[in-house]
Amino acid sequence: EPDHPPVDNIRGILAMVVAMASFACGDTLMKLATADLPTGELIFLRGSFVAAMAAGVAYATGVLGLVKTAFTPAMRWRALGDVGGAFFFQSALARMPLADLMSITQLNPLAITAASAVFLGEKVGWRRWTAAAVGLTGVLLIIRPGTHAFTWWALGGIAAVLCSTVRDLATRRITVAIPTVLIMVFSSGAVALFGLAMALFETWDWPRPMVVLLVAGAAVFSMTG
Repeated sequence: EPDHPPVDNIRGILAMVVAMASFACGDTLMKLATADLPTGELIFLRGSFVAAMAAGVAYATGVLGLVKTAFTPAMRWRALGDVGGAFFFQSALARMPLADLMSITQLNPLAITAASAVFLGEKVGWRRWTAAAVGLTGVLLIIRPGTHAFTWWALGGIAAVLCSTVRDLATRRITVAIPTVLIMVFSSGAVALFGLAMALFETWDWPRPMVVLLVAGAAVFSMTG
């Protein structure tokens, strides 16, 4: 069982519920935007919006000066996981139904449960393992590997889950002394730079105002999450 006080666990659970709801709203907006722009451009735009907002908040709260001390190995691993997750998730999002992809991402609890036990040495009881196994069974029923209903882009969703696991494990290693907003500056900045690099392999178009609004809205939900 967890070593943290029950009150902290409740706060953590509530934070995760709000985060998941925010990410779902943001992903819906990004799905709508995929009809207009390629993956790299969308990643770049959303990452830029989030980085700008996070940097503004960091400046306003006076923590921007802590940037140098925040550049730790755990922060770099988190940024790498965020980049991989953004790429694979957005690639799959543009090519498969949102509901199916969101179902695949429910593998995340299983991956986190296993990784926390192996890499963080946290105690995981049989109830959590059982719940994670049930979730895995549900995901397998949805993607149906080996059947005609299977799409290879589902593997992109699984890759996104693995990258998100790396991100979350790295986040667990970041000291609480580093403000959350600085974590957002690093990760979103790395995602934006990666998206910009993808311009070398894609044909970018000037986005319509409505698409910019969709991505900006997704960025707000992403930062909230």
